[in-house]
Amino acid sequence: MARVAVILLAATLVGVPLASQDALHSFIDENRSALVYIESRYVAANGAEAVENGTGFVISNGRYVITCAHVLADTGKPDGGRAEHKGYVGATEGPSYSLEVIDRNPKLDVALLKFRSDGIKVKPLRAVRSEPARGDGVAAVGFIDHLLLPAKGEISSVGGPGGNWITSASFNHGYSGGPVIRRDGRVVGIARAGRADAERHRYIIPLSHADALFRMAAVSIDEETAPAIAAGIPPRTDYGDLPPEGSCEERQPVFERPGEGLRWRCNKTEVQASGEQRKWIHDHVDVEIPKNAEIRDVRYFHRSRVDFRNPQPVGPWHRNAPEGDLMWMTMGKATVIEQPDKRIVRTPCSNQSHIFPMHCAVGVQYREAVRLW
Repeated sequence: MARVAVILLAATLVGVPLASQDALHSFIDENRSALVYIESRYVAANGAEAVENGTGFVISNGRYVITCAHVLADTGKPDGGRAEHKGYVGATEGPSYSLEVIDRNPKLDVALLKFRSDGIKVKPLRAVRSEPARGDGVAAVGFIDHLLLPAKGEISSVGGPGGNWITSASFNHGYSGGPVIRRDGRVVGIARAGRADAERHRYIIPLSHADALFRMAAVSIDEETAPAIAAGIPPRTDYGDLPPEGSCEERQPVFERPGEGLRWRCNKTEVQASGEQRKWIHDHVDVEIPKNAEIRDVRYFHRSRVDFRNPQPVGPWHRNAPEGDLMWMTMGKATVIEQPDKRIVRTPCSNQSHIFPMHCAVGVQYREAVRLW
């Protein structure tokens, strides 16, 4: 079997043709203090010296730093040698600060460091546990030739060696240990290595490989919420601060919070009566949201008060009961339909009344994800 050489990227950025390069560079500038240039030096007992360098990123309290284990020049084993690890915040020059190795896992190639100084407090990068799909855009961020630069590419495979992901992003020596972000700026992985015989074949360590290190730093990795809705869950009926009555339009000012980036989109439909034979008449409500929207909540309600002298819904909109609890009305589980230019949240709506039509409505609260490229 042919052996494939692997190069570890512990210190040249091939051209990065970004559709909106300014946005990505602005993101890097805004988060520069959370990015650390690491210089590691080891002097063995016999006087032999080894030096490594790479990138790390701050994850908690401005002091804990995640990087690759191979960025550290020593092995961590007591052998009579002396190791020194320094970090430069947001640059490769200027003041340096001593770093302590809290733990490392050479097999997974991850390490947790900590600034010894209590005076260092920077805003950490936000991490999210996310399983990318082939073709998803990512960008590694690291120090190269004294510059902090992105290397953009796509996920080629999530089945690389050791559970690593493979990307076309062309990052090289110096990026090791740096954050790999997706298009909304959230960290999803750690830049690691590449095949020596393939320029656009680099490896990303999933953040799940560093779970134990995150726990040591008392940091939890955010979980995605949208996949659960895509799998199908009952929309919520606990309205919290929502009024119990009101149409889609009347609810919007309460449920939409522009200051938090939360938007509200609602739709409603009329499900006809079943006639003389009582049977379920099925319909659904579709709510269209932007393609890049992160779904935060799904709520539904119905309109069923009736004046029997005039068999039309005339009462206010009400909260709906849980699925199956209504005599004439039931609403099913919401699912997400992905389309090229939008997402559709579809919720089944059924009516068993043989006297009058029912009206059902679904509202979706969402946040439009920032896209850096």
